[in-house]
Amino acid sequence: MDERKKSIRELEEKRRETEGTVNGILEKLGENLLTRLDREGEGYFAGEVGEYHRILGEISDSEESIRIIEADILRLKDLEGEISEKEKINSSKNKELSVLYARLGVAVIETDVAAFFKGQADTLIQKIQSLEDRQRELDEGKHVNIFTWIGNNTQGMVLRSMISKSQASLERVYIAAGEKFSSPDIQEMAEDQDNPLIVEILDPVFTIRQELTELGQSLSQMRSERRKIKDALGSEGSDPPRTISPVKKTKDLERHIIHAREQLHGLYVRFGAHFADTVEDESAARETSLQITERALLRDENKVTLEKIRKLREEIAEYDASIEKLRASLLIDEARDGIDRMEKSITAHRQRIAASEDAITGLEKQIEESNRRIQKLMEI
Repeated sequence: MDERKKSIRELEEKRRETEGTVNGILEKLGENLLTRLDREGEGYFAGEVGEYHRILGEISDSEESIRIIEADILRLKDLEGEISEKEKINSSKNKELSVLYARLGVAVIETDVAAFFKGQADTLIQKIQSLEDRQRELDEGKHVNIFTWIGNNTQGMVLRSMISKSQASLERVYIAAGEKFSSPDIQEMAEDQDNPLIVEILDPVFTIRQELTELGQSLSQMRSERRKIKDALGSEGSDPPRTISPVKKTKDLERHIIHAREQLHGLYVRFGAHFADTVEDESAARETSLQITERALLRDENKVTLEKIRKLREEIAEYDASIEKLRASLLIDEARDGIDRMEKSITAHRQRIAASEDAITGLEKQIEESNRRIQKLMEI
C-alpha cells in the first residue's frame, strides 16, 4: 500500500477530530451567548432568540407530557389496587350485612312491619319440614333390593336439592324482612322496639350501611378518576381523537425531544460560528455587526474561545492543504503511470504494425511469383 494513502487517512481522521472539537467549542459558545442574550434581554438577534425559546419550549412541553404520562400510569396502578381492595371490603361488608339482615329478619318476623314476609316464611318453613320428613323416611326405610336402593337414593338427592333451595329462599325472605325493618322510612319505629336483640342487631346494621355508603362514594370517585386517566392516556388529542397507547405516545415524545435537541445543537453551533466567522472576516461588515455584538455580548473568556477556534481552524486548513498535496501527488503518479502504459501500448501497436507490414511484403512477393508462374504456363 502506498504510504501516501495511509497518510491521507490519518490526516482525515485528525481533521475529523479537530472539526468535532471546533463544533463542540462553537456549541458551547453559542449556548453561552444565547443564554446571556435571553437573560439580559438585549434586543440583538431576535430571530435566533425566538428560535431558542421555541425549541426549549418544545423540549420542556414534551418532557412535561412524559412526566404526566408516567404520573398517570403510576396513579392508575395505585387506583387499580385501591379499587380492588375497596371492592373486596365492599363485598365482605355486604356479606356481613346480609347475615345481619337475616338475623334481624328472624327476630322481627312476628312484628307488624314484617307481616308481608311472615306468610312467605311460614310457607317455606312448612315446605322444608315436609321435605325433611320425607328425607328421614327415606333414610330410615329398608332397601328391599338394588333397584329400590337406587330409586330411594335418587329421591334423596332430589329432596336434598329442594331442601337446600327452600332454605336459601327462606334466608332471602329473612334478609328482605330485616332490610325492610331497618330501612330509613321506618327506622324510628324500629329503634323503638323493646326487644334487646333487635336493638343489638340494628346498631351494626346502621354502622355497616354507613360504611358501605362511604365505600360506594369512594369507589365511584376512584372509578371516575380511573376512567378519566385511561381516556387521557389513550387519546392523542387530535380532532377527531385517535386512540394511541401510552408506550407509543411516550416514545413519540422522546423522539421529538431528540429531534428538538438536535435542532438546539445546530442553533448553538450556527450562532457560535457566526461570531467566529465575523471575527475572522476583514471586510467592512466587521466594523458594523462585530462592534455591536462585542459591546453587547463578547467577554474576555469569549475572545479566548474565539482565538482557540481560529487556531483549530488553521490546523484544519493545514490538514486540508496536506491532504490536497498528497492527493495531487497520487494523481500525478497515477497520470504518469497512465502515460507509461499508453506509451508501452503504442510501442506494442507499432511492433505489431511492423510485423504486419513485413507479412504484407512477403505476401506481395509470393503473389508476384505466382503471377510469373501463371504467365509461363499460359505461354506453354
